[in-house]
Amino acid sequence: PTLSACNTAVATSVIRDYTNSNGSGGGIYCSGDQPSISNCIFIGNYAQKGGGLYSWASRISLTNCTFTENVAIETGGAIDFNGSDIYVHILTMKNTICWNNFSANGYLEIDAPQRITLASWSCIAGGFYGEGNIDSDPMFVNPALSDFSLQAGSPCIDTGTADGSPALDILGVIRPQGTGYDMGAYEYVPVVVEGEGEPLEGEPVEGEGELVEGEGEPLEGEPVEGEGEPLEGEPTEGEPIEGEPIEGCLLYTSPSPRDRTRT
Repeated sequence: PTLSACNTAVATSVIRDYTNSNGSGGGIYCSGDQPSISNCIFIGNYAQKGGGLYSWASRISLTNCTFTENVAIETGGAIDFNGSDIYVHILTMKNTICWNNFSANGYLEIDAPQRITLASWSCIAGGFYGEGNIDSDPMFVNPALSDFSLQAGSPCIDTGTADGSPALDILGVIRPQGTGYDMGAYEYVPVVVEGEGEPLEGEPVEGEGELVEGEGEPLEGEPVEGEGEPLEGEPTEGEPIEGEPIEGCLLYTSPSPRDRTRT
Protein backbone atom coordinates (compact mmCIF):
# COMPACT_ATOMS: atom_id res chain seq x y z
CA PRO A 1 0.00 0.00 0.00
CA THR A 2 1.14 3.54 -0.77
CA LEU A 3 0.30 6.59 1.34
CA SER A 4 0.97 9.92 -0.31
CA ALA A 5 0.39 13.43 1.06
CA CYS A 6 -2.40 12.40 3.43
CA ASN A 7 -3.22 12.16 7.10
CA THR A 8 -4.17 8.54 7.56
CA ALA A 9 -5.03 6.33 10.51
CA VAL A 10 -4.14 2.68 9.95
CA ALA A 11 -5.21 0.32 12.72
CA THR A 12 -5.75 -3.38 13.52
CA SER A 13 -4.35 -4.61 10.22
CA VAL A 14 -2.10 -7.48 9.19
CA ILE A 15 0.18 -6.29 6.37
CA ARG A 16 1.67 -9.45 5.04
CA ASP A 17 3.66 -10.91 2.13
CA TYR A 18 3.77 -7.80 -0.05
CA THR A 19 6.67 -7.55 -2.48
CA ASN A 20 8.26 -4.47 -4.07
CA SER A 21 11.52 -5.92 -5.29
CA ASN A 22 12.43 -2.94 -7.48
CA GLY A 23 11.29 -0.22 -5.13
CA SER A 24 10.86 0.78 -1.51
CA GLY A 25 8.36 -0.14 1.15
CA GLY A 26 7.30 -3.77 0.92
CA GLY A 27 4.48 -3.33 3.43
CA ILE A 28 3.79 0.42 3.30
CA TYR A 29 5.38 3.27 1.34
CA CYS A 30 4.92 6.78 2.76
CA SER A 31 5.72 10.04 0.99
CA GLY A 32 4.97 13.39 2.58
CA ASP A 33 2.44 11.80 4.92
CA GLN A 34 1.44 12.01 8.57
CA PRO A 35 0.02 8.54 9.21
CA SER A 36 -0.81 7.16 12.64
CA ILE A 37 -0.33 3.40 12.62
CA SER A 38 -1.39 1.26 15.60
CA ASN A 39 -2.13 -2.38 16.41
CA CYS A 40 -0.69 -3.51 13.07
CA ILE A 41 1.49 -6.48 12.21
CA PHE A 42 4.02 -6.34 9.35
CA ILE A 43 5.02 -9.91 8.42
CA GLY A 44 7.07 -11.33 5.57
CA ASN A 45 7.16 -8.25 3.33
CA TYR A 46 9.98 -7.72 0.83
CA ALA A 47 11.48 -4.64 -0.86
CA GLN A 48 14.65 -2.98 -2.08
CA LYS A 49 14.54 -0.64 0.94
CA GLY A 50 12.31 -0.80 3.99
CA GLY A 51 11.02 -4.36 3.94
CA GLY A 52 8.15 -3.55 6.29
CA LEU A 53 7.83 0.21 5.90
CA TYR A 54 9.60 2.93 3.93
CA SER A 55 9.16 6.64 4.55
CA TRP A 56 10.27 9.71 2.67
CA ALA A 57 9.75 13.14 4.24
CA SER A 58 6.90 11.99 6.47
CA ARG A 59 5.85 12.28 10.09
CA ILE A 60 4.95 8.77 11.19
CA SER A 61 3.58 7.53 14.51
CA LEU A 62 3.86 3.81 15.28
CA THR A 63 2.14 2.50 18.40
CA ASN A 64 1.79 -1.13 19.49
CA CYS A 65 2.90 -2.56 16.17
CA THR A 66 4.87 -5.72 15.42
CA PHE A 67 7.47 -6.01 12.62
CA THR A 68 8.90 -9.47 11.98
CA GLU A 69 10.31 -11.59 9.12
CA ASN A 70 10.48 -8.62 6.74
CA VAL A 71 13.38 -8.44 4.27
CA ALA A 72 15.11 -5.55 2.48
CA ILE A 73 17.68 -6.11 -0.24
CA GLU A 74 19.55 -2.94 0.73
CA THR A 75 18.56 -1.10 3.92
CA GLY A 76 16.08 -1.31 6.79
CA GLY A 77 14.70 -4.82 7.15
CA ALA A 78 11.78 -3.53 9.23
CA ILE A 79 11.83 0.24 8.62
CA ASP A 80 13.76 2.60 6.36
CA PHE A 81 13.15 6.24 7.26
CA ASN A 82 14.54 9.03 5.10
CA GLY A 83 13.82 12.64 4.17
CA SER A 84 15.09 15.98 3.07
CA ASP A 85 16.02 19.07 5.04
CA ILE A 86 13.22 20.87 3.19
CA TYR A 87 10.65 18.78 5.05
CA VAL A 88 10.06 18.32 8.74
CA HIS A 89 10.08 14.58 9.14
CA ILE A 90 10.15 12.45 12.25
CA LEU A 91 9.48 8.86 13.28
CA THR A 92 7.81 8.27 16.63
CA MET A 93 7.62 4.72 17.99
CA LYS A 94 6.03 3.44 21.20
CA ASN A 95 5.26 -0.08 22.43
CA THR A 96 6.48 -1.52 19.12
CA ILE A 97 8.37 -4.76 18.46
CA CYS A 98 10.97 -5.05 15.67
CA TRP A 99 12.40 -8.55 15.75
CA ASN A 100 13.90 -11.06 13.31
CA ASN A 101 13.91 -8.79 10.26
CA PHE A 102 16.76 -8.76 7.71
CA SER A 103 18.64 -6.45 5.37
CA ALA A 104 21.87 -6.97 3.46
CA ASN A 105 23.63 -3.84 4.77
CA GLY A 106 23.40 -4.84 8.41
CA TYR A 107 20.57 -2.52 9.42
CA LEU A 108 18.37 -5.49 10.19
CA GLU A 109 15.62 -3.59 11.97
CA ILE A 110 15.65 0.20 11.56
CA ASP A 111 17.67 2.37 9.21
CA ALA A 112 16.96 5.90 10.42
CA PRO A 113 18.97 8.76 11.93
CA GLN A 114 18.56 8.91 15.70
CA ARG A 115 18.09 12.68 15.56
CA ILE A 116 14.74 12.22 13.82
CA THR A 117 13.71 8.97 15.48
CA LEU A 118 11.92 9.04 18.82
CA ALA A 119 11.74 5.40 19.80
CA SER A 120 10.66 4.55 23.34
CA TRP A 121 9.26 1.61 25.30
CA SER A 122 9.90 -0.70 22.36
CA CYS A 123 11.60 -4.04 21.77
CA ILE A 124 14.20 -3.65 19.00
CA ALA A 125 16.70 -6.35 18.08
CA GLY A 126 20.23 -5.05 18.35
CA GLY A 127 19.09 -2.21 20.60
CA PHE A 128 18.10 1.37 19.82
CA TYR A 129 18.50 4.64 21.66
CA GLY A 130 15.48 5.75 23.71
CA GLU A 131 13.73 5.52 27.07
CA GLY A 132 12.41 2.10 28.03
CA ASN A 133 13.72 0.31 24.93
CA ILE A 134 14.83 -3.31 25.32
CA ASP A 135 16.81 -5.79 23.23
CA SER A 136 15.37 -9.15 24.28
CA ASP A 137 13.60 -11.99 22.53
CA PRO A 138 9.88 -11.09 22.69
CA MET A 139 9.02 -14.80 22.93
CA PHE A 140 6.31 -15.11 20.30
CA VAL A 141 3.99 -18.08 20.87
CA ASN A 142 4.56 -19.86 17.54
CA PRO A 143 6.10 -17.93 14.61
CA ALA A 144 6.05 -21.07 12.44
CA LEU A 145 2.25 -20.95 12.59
CA SER A 146 2.15 -17.14 12.36
CA ASP A 147 1.17 -16.75 16.00
CA PHE A 148 2.98 -13.60 17.12
CA SER A 149 1.17 -13.16 20.41
CA LEU A 150 3.32 -13.22 23.55
CA GLN A 151 4.17 -16.21 25.73
CA ALA A 152 4.04 -16.06 29.50
CA GLY A 153 7.33 -14.64 30.73
CA SER A 154 7.90 -12.45 27.66
CA PRO A 155 9.93 -9.31 28.47
CA CYS A 156 7.38 -7.34 26.44
CA ILE A 157 4.57 -8.00 28.94
CA ASP A 158 3.69 -5.05 31.22
CA THR A 159 6.80 -3.11 30.06
CA GLY A 160 5.20 -0.68 27.61
CA THR A 161 3.76 2.76 28.28
CA ALA A 162 0.17 3.90 28.70
CA ASP A 163 0.97 7.15 26.88
CA GLY A 164 -0.84 7.01 23.54
CA SER A 165 -1.50 3.28 23.76
CA PRO A 166 -4.81 2.18 22.17
CA ALA A 167 -7.55 0.97 24.54
CA LEU A 168 -7.85 -2.38 22.67
CA ASP A 169 -5.34 -4.66 20.96
CA ILE A 170 -5.53 -6.10 17.44
CA LEU A 171 -8.08 -8.72 18.59
CA GLY A 172 -10.20 -6.29 20.60
CA VAL A 173 -8.75 -7.34 23.96
CA ILE A 174 -8.85 -4.55 26.55
CA ARG A 175 -5.51 -2.99 27.46
CA PRO A 176 -3.93 -3.42 29.92
CA GLN A 177 -4.49 -6.96 31.20
CA GLY A 178 -1.72 -6.86 33.78
CA THR A 179 0.06 -4.24 35.83
CA GLY A 180 1.14 -2.36 32.70
CA TYR A 181 0.69 -2.09 28.93
CA ASP A 182 2.38 -4.64 26.66
CA MET A 183 4.59 -4.08 23.65
CA GLY A 184 3.41 -5.27 20.25
CA ALA A 185 0.02 -5.71 18.60
CA TYR A 186 -1.19 -8.37 21.04
CA GLU A 187 -1.99 -7.82 24.72
CA TYR A 188 -1.08 -10.86 26.80
CA VAL A 189 -4.04 -12.43 28.62
CA PRO A 190 -3.01 -14.35 31.76
CA VAL A 191 -4.11 -18.00 31.85
CA VAL A 192 -5.73 -19.39 35.01
CA VAL A 193 -4.10 -22.72 35.90
CA GLU A 194 -6.53 -25.46 36.97
CA GLY A 195 -6.22 -26.32 40.63
CA GLU A 196 -5.10 -22.87 41.71
CA GLY A 197 -7.11 -20.13 43.31
CA GLU A 198 -10.39 -20.37 45.18
CA PRO A 199 -12.68 -23.43 44.81
CA LEU A 200 -15.68 -23.07 42.56
CA GLU A 201 -18.96 -22.29 44.27
CA GLY A 202 -20.82 -25.47 45.24
CA GLU A 203 -17.79 -27.71 45.02
CA PRO A 204 -16.45 -28.85 48.43
CA VAL A 205 -12.77 -28.70 49.16
CA GLU A 206 -11.42 -32.13 50.04
CA GLY A 207 -11.42 -32.56 53.79
CA GLU A 208 -13.64 -29.55 54.42
CA GLY A 209 -17.38 -29.40 54.90
CA GLU A 210 -17.76 -33.14 55.62
CA LEU A 211 -18.56 -34.82 58.97
CA VAL A 212 -15.62 -36.61 60.52
CA GLU A 213 -16.47 -40.04 61.95
CA GLY A 214 -17.19 -39.76 65.65
CA GLU A 215 -17.71 -36.00 65.56
CA GLY A 216 -20.75 -33.84 65.15
CA GLU A 217 -24.45 -34.61 65.53
CA PRO A 218 -25.98 -37.89 64.27
CA LEU A 219 -28.07 -37.76 61.13
CA GLU A 220 -31.81 -37.31 61.71
CA GLY A 221 -33.63 -40.61 62.22
CA GLU A 222 -30.54 -42.71 62.83
CA PRO A 223 -30.07 -43.66 66.51
CA VAL A 224 -26.66 -43.66 68.10
CA GLU A 225 -25.97 -47.00 69.80
CA GLY A 226 -26.65 -46.77 73.54
CA GLU A 227 -27.80 -43.15 73.38
CA GLY A 228 -31.12 -41.38 73.06
CA GLU A 229 -34.72 -42.62 73.24
CA PRO A 230 -35.85 -45.87 71.59
CA LEU A 231 -37.55 -45.61 68.23
CA GLU A 232 -41.36 -45.71 68.31
CA GLY A 233 -42.73 -49.26 68.17
CA GLU A 234 -39.55 -50.95 69.30
CA PRO A 235 -39.58 -52.41 72.86
CA THR A 236 -37.05 -51.53 75.49
CA GLU A 237 -35.36 -54.48 77.15
CA GLY A 238 -37.19 -55.52 80.39
CA GLU A 239 -40.66 -54.35 79.37
CA PRO A 240 -43.31 -56.84 78.16
CA ILE A 241 -44.78 -56.63 74.73
CA GLU A 242 -48.56 -56.22 74.81
CA GLY A 243 -50.36 -59.61 74.64
CA GLU A 244 -47.38 -61.74 75.71
CA PRO A 245 -47.27 -63.22 79.26
CA ILE A 246 -44.68 -62.29 81.77
CA GLU A 247 -42.78 -65.25 83.20
CA GLY A 248 -43.98 -66.26 86.74
CA CYS A 249 -47.54 -64.83 86.42
CA LEU A 250 -50.80 -66.88 86.07
CA LEU A 251 -53.03 -66.37 83.13
CA TYR A 252 -56.72 -66.30 84.19
CA THR A 253 -59.38 -67.45 81.71
CA SER A 254 -63.02 -66.76 82.47
CA PRO A 255 -65.33 -69.83 81.86
CA SER A 256 -67.96 -69.56 79.21
CA PRO A 257 -71.65 -69.42 80.26
CA ARG A 258 -72.21 -73.01 79.08
CA ASP A 259 -69.61 -74.37 81.50
CA ARG A 260 -71.25 -72.81 84.52
CA THR A 261 -73.30 -75.29 86.78
CA ARG A 262 -76.60 -74.22 88.25
CA THR A 263 -77.06 -74.77 91.97
